[in-house]
Amino acid sequence: MVAHAVAPSDEQVLIEQGREVRRPSNISVHATKRDNHVVTVRIGGNCVDILRGEATIAIWRIETP
Repeated sequence: MVAHAVAPSDEQVLIEQGREVRRPSNISVHATKRDNHVVTVRIGGNCVDILRGEATIAIWRIETP
């Protein structure tokens, strides 16, 4: 959000979600941008597990001669 100027640098932004489905949550985000690069990001909030799972990621390596 800071990288695309949607939110100002060095200010906390509150994201609210889930109200419509009766699972409200708040996520706080704070990012700092210096010299046109985002240098720090802090994310916080509370959550409740509603689903757990497992994912497998395959990584292919292509060798070049």
